[in-house]
Amino acid sequence: MIPWQYDINPINVDALRVRFHTSPSPELCHVLQSLRKSIIMQFPESIQDVIPAYQTLMIQFQFLQLSTDMLTDFIEHTLQNMEYLPKFSPKHHQIPTRYDGMDLHRVASLCNLTPEEVIQLHSGRQFTVYCLGFLPGFPYLGPLDSSLFLPRLKNPRKQVPAGSVGIAEHQTGIYPINSPGGWHIIGTTDVTLYDPQHPDQCPFEVGDIVEFVPIFFNSCK
Repeated sequence: MIPWQYDINPINVDALRVRFHTSPSPELCHVLQSLRKSIIMQFPESIQDVIPAYQTLMIQFQFLQLSTDMLTDFIEHTLQNMEYLPKFSPKHHQIPTRYDGMDLHRVASLCNLTPEEVIQLHSGRQFTVYCLGFLPGFPYLGPLDSSLFLPRLKNPRKQVPAGSVGIAEHQTGIYPINSPGGWHIIGTTDVTLYDPQHPDQCPFEVGDIVEFVPIFFNSCK
């Protein structure tokens, strides 16, 4: 049995949401992914999509083939028998990062840190992928060291280049494509995060581990 309370609610005739009443954590990510795999394995012909994010799992299904009650009963039974869930094995991604972002020095000043300390705090920990969204392949990673907590920009930029590494509030993330954005940009990477021609499109899954690896420090001088 899982240690958290949860609720299961229909969102539409063909969508159901499971919400856990706990804070995001690696352990919860593993439960979300394991439950996701169980649902797909049990109803391979009826499930359209299963999307984990933070504390929720959204399930879209063919309502002419699968009823809300049947799906709810299966989820309830599965969560009461955790030992039978398929195990989720997170992948570990190392992201080579140039800490040359346009906001690095401003972030350091706002946080009463040196640029070198910002880099050490950002690259010196492993982040969990809590959600993918906003843009295809955009990973919401956390938790960020509390010394780096900053609100989003009051005036978002009209254009942030693909590969920009940003921070905002308690999270960090990577822009997969050129887009508007309101996060503080502290670095850049050449890693491709969204490829519509690739079967998986994005290298990350919710629950994966991401580590930023500095590849030079010229921006600090």
